[in-house]
This record gives sequence, structure tokens and C-alpha cells, in this order.
Amino acid sequence: MSLGSRFSWYNYSIKFKLTFMMLVSCILCTFVTGYLINHNYSTAVLRDYQATSDEATSRLGYQLDYYLEQVEHSTWNMIGDLKIQQWLEKTGESNQASIAEVQNTLEKYRIFNSWDIAGLWVVAGDGRMESSVTDIEIPQAQYANTTPQISIVRQTGFYRNEEFPFISISIPIYSVNNGRLVGHLVLNLQFIELERLFTQTKLGQTGKFYVLDKQQNRMVFHPNSALIGRKITETNLSGIDLSIKGNATMQSVDHTRMLIGTREMPSQGWTIVSVVPLGEMASGLRAADRTTILMMAVILLLVLLLVPVLARRFVSPIGRLMTAVNRMEHGDLTVRTEFRPGPDEIQILSMKFNRMTDRLVTLIDEVMELSKKEMHLQIRQNEAAIQALQNQINPHFLYNTLDIIKSIAYLEGNRRVVDMTHNLADFYRYTANVREKEVTLAEEIKALDQYLHIIHIRFPEEFSSEVLVNEKYHGCRMVKLTLQPIVENAVKYAIEPRGGKGVIRISAYSENSKLIIEVMDNGPGIPDPLLRTLQERLTRVVSDPDSYKGEDSYGLVNVHSRLYLQYGEGYGLGLHAFEGRGTVVTITVPFIQ
Repeated sequence: MSLGSRFSWYNYSIKFKLTFMMLVSCILCTFVTGYLINHNYSTAVLRDYQATSDEATSRLGYQLDYYLEQVEHSTWNMIGDLKIQQWLEKTGESNQASIAEVQNTLEKYRIFNSWDIAGLWVVAGDGRMESSVTDIEIPQAQYANTTPQISIVRQTGFYRNEEFPFISISIPIYSVNNGRLVGHLVLNLQFIELERLFTQTKLGQTGKFYVLDKQQNRMVFHPNSALIGRKITETNLSGIDLSIKGNATMQSVDHTRMLIGTREMPSQGWTIVSVVPLGEMASGLRAADRTTILMMAVILLLVLLLVPVLARRFVSPIGRLMTAVNRMEHGDLTVRTEFRPGPDEIQILSMKFNRMTDRLVTLIDEVMELSKKEMHLQIRQNEAAIQALQNQINPHFLYNTLDIIKSIAYLEGNRRVVDMTHNLADFYRYTANVREKEVTLAEEIKALDQYLHIIHIRFPEEFSSEVLVNEKYHGCRMVKLTLQPIVENAVKYAIEPRGGKGVIRISAYSENSKLIIEVMDNGPGIPDPLLRTLQERLTRVVSDPDSYKGEDSYGLVNVHSRLYLQYGEGYGLGLHAFEGRGTVVTITVPFIQ
């Protein structure tokens, strides 16, 4: 036994299959429910986190913008100072004293606005640069060749020296006389105020904020000050997908599932990133998972306890029905099953079983009655055969007479008479031999050829006949004297009325284990009223086999009756007439070699 047949679905009881299907269905439903709960809860967590993150980052972004704007606004009086304007435009004395005044002005600004300023300096359009007193080494090379641009857009760069990180902000300076760009004020800002802002803004218990400049691929702010100013790819944010804007996402950071939120700062070109561990924001998700697992366990337990009981209750009517079927199989046709009327399929099946049993008893009675009728039919066939024998008792006198005529014609040289008497004698010998009820198609065709030969002698000029039957059908057995009566009928009604002018063609083909022989003529056809009468007579033979009595001994109805009695329903003759063009008679017999 193959593995496939051993585990076939039909090798198991209905009770087992019901239990199995219910168990699988409940498990699938539980998993789907758990997945939907987890998915919906995760979506809700992301949605809530999105709102919280948007609020926190919006507040933080506003504070950052406000802080940078205050820094810029605080420089307006200084960059409009007469000494600085004269130094930038070289309109005053450019000596050591004027340079000292510029430095003092810058230092005063740094002292009075000491928030996070690590250093500041002014850069003239010709590359001259002066700064305040500071311990930080000023990267002069980065500003010495700065070309003044007529623009109010702030250009921001990020740097890192060996002491601490800072942000360098370049503010354009315009002439108070003609509005021409004359230089830049550059400030180095420490992260003291920024760290205070980020510390005051909370997001959960351990949530963190990062500020990125994606255009320059730099960290503007990182909780780890050592990473400020580094490339983003050198930090723990290198694996985060920041291309998704406006929606919170769930991503892995340092092998921990994190909730990630982003917000753009268009005024600075920065991006604020909020990162919170998923477990911190979704503590209820673990509770939902535990609830789902508990629910699954309870459902499985209920299934294991209830399904066998329900399956047994469902299968018991089927068991009673099987018992009744087994009793009927062993010949007990009195068995009946109990049922309750209603839409239940098992009850309907039990009711149908009772009806089937009643019908089976009725059919058995009918079969017995039909068997009796068949015996009567057999008796009638035997009587018909006896009658045929009585009609053809001792035909030797006819044969001897035909042989004498053939001999005289032969001696006198009349070849046509010889052929006619020879074929006539052979044909009558064939018809007189009633010992065989069935013959082969080849024997029928041979007898038909003898008959047609006589007709050709009778109508030598105008008459034409063709027998187009494949030899593979010659071995098929059929009732004796089937073809010749049909052809004789065609000669009588299609050929003789026209003085022998006409064509008779015989062909055959097989279809669905049946051999269909067609006898066609090109005579005048059969008028519709007569055709309907003949078809009714053929149909009446099926319902009343005795109706063929009184017909011509070998007419159409007689042939149809003998075929039907021999082979049953579906076999016999069929008539198809085409008025003015001819008639086709079909003979249907079993295709048995």
C-alpha cells in the first residue's frame, strides 16, 4: 500500500475527520484572532506614539528654532556697530587701535551673551578676519577665502575640535550705508543650551532625541557627545531607514525593537529623530499576547472536550443508517430507518433511504413481471420461427426447378437467365435457412448482392447501386434478413415507379458501441403524413410488441420489431425522408464482432 493511499482522507471515520477539522479550524481562527489583535494593537501603539512623538518633536523643534533665532537677533546691534562697519568697508583708519576696538566689541558681545558662545569672529569680504578672545583655536583657513554672497540664507557647518563639539553659524553682514554684503559674522556655539533643551523634553522613560543633517551626513546632536559631528554612518543610527516621513515606524536599533519618529526642520535643514524602546511604549502588547495565548489554550481544551461528544451525537444517525444498509445488503428488504421531518440532511437521507427501499421492492416486482413478459416474447419468437418454417417447408422442388431452368438456359447460351436463376436459387437458400437467428454483416451483404444482381438484370440501363461498407464492420453480427427487406422496399417505392431509374447506396459507420447502417435512395421521398404514420407504427412496436402481427412478413415494421425484440430499446430502424430528393433508412445494431 502506497503512502498516499495509507493516509487518504477516506481511510478515517467521520468522527475523526470532524474532530480534526474542528481542531484545525479553531487553531486557525485563534491564530488569526491573535494576529489581528497583535496587528491592531501594534497599529494603535504606532498611532499613539506618532501623536506623542509629533508633539514632543514639534515642541523641541520650536525651541531649537527659537534658540537659534535669539542668537541671530542678539547680533544685530553688534554687526551694525560703526567700528565693525568701518573695519569691514575699510572706510576708517585700519591700524592696531581699530582692530583692538573690533576685538573688544566682539568680546563684549561674548561676555554679555555668554550662553553657549565658545568664540566668534568677523570675516571681511577681502578675507580679513578678527575674533574675540577665546581658548578655542579658530579654523581661519575655512573662512579666509569666503566669497561674499548677496543672500540672507544662513549657511551652517558642523565642526569638532579636540576639546568639545560646537556648531558654527555664519551670519551675513550688510553695509548700513548701501545694503551691500560686506562680510560674515561667525559664531561657535557649544551644546550647553541644546543639551538642556533635549534633557527637559521627555519621551517615555528612556526615549532619546537625535538631530541629523542628512544633506551633510552629520550628527547635529547625539546623547553621546563623542558622536556629535560624526558621520551618521558611524553612529548607532546607521541602520535606520529615515526615508519614511510623517509616520512612526518599528525598526531594530542595536538589536532592540524601537519605535522611530521623524520630523523635519525646514528652517535649518535638520531632521529630529525620536527613538523609544517598543516595550516601554507597548507594555499592553505583551499583556495582549499573554491573553491571546491563554485564550488559545482555553479554546483548544474546549475543542478537545466538546468536539468528540458533538461528533458522536452527529455520527450516531449515520451509524443507524449504515446498519440498515448492511441489513438491506444481506437481503432484508423490510428494514426501515427512523427519521424526523425537517431540514437536517441526515434525517432527509434516512427518509430517502426508506423511499429507496420501497422503490427497490417495487422495481423487483416490476422486474419479475418483465421477466414473465420476456418469456412470453421468447415464446412468440419461437412461434414466429415455427411459422416461418411452415411457410418454407421443403423448398427443394423450387431449387430443383431453378437449377433445371439454369441448365436449359446455359445449354441455349442465355447468360442472363443463368445468372438470374443462379442468384435467385442462392438467395432463397439463404432465406430458407432458419436455423441461425443472427448472421454476420458480410453474409447479409452477400445475400443483398444476389438480390441486387437480379434487379440490375431487370433494369440494366438506368438502375445503379453501391455498397460502401468498410471490411472492419463485416464481422459484426445482426438479425438475419435485415438489409434485403429494406433495399427491396426502396426498389418498390423509389426505383420501380420511375422505370428503374435511380440509385441505392448502402454505407455504415460506428458510434458509441453501435453500428449504424444507412440505406439511401434518390426517389421521390415520403410525404409528411405517410412519414409520420410509419414513424408512429415503428414507435408502437416498442410499447406493444404484438402490434407487428398482420404486417407484411418482411416489411419495415417487421424488421424493426425483430431488431427491438432481439437487442432492446435504442436499436431498430429510423426513417428520414426528404420530399422530392429521397429517403434514408438507418439500421442500428450493437457493434459486436
